[in-house]
Amino acid sequence: MPEYKYSGPVDSSVTIDTANLKDKTAIVTGGANGIGEGYVRALVAAGAYVCIGDLSEERGLKLEKELPRYVTS
Repeated sequence: MPEYKYSGPVDSSVTIDTANLKDKTAIVTGGANGIGEGYVRALVAAGAYVCIGDLSEERGLKLEKELPRYVTS
């Protein structure tokens, strides 16, 4: 593995190409709250199938109902 070299701050204004996520499957642990929920929503918006793993079953089921086409819990 190559040595880590700092290359400065990340340019977060760059648009990410999510086309390669369509019809892929993702498992998101902690996916019912906070950053995990954000990842779930972004992956679903990109056309991915998402499995939510979270200790909060109630929140996971609520999110699943909001995004029924791609999400399983």
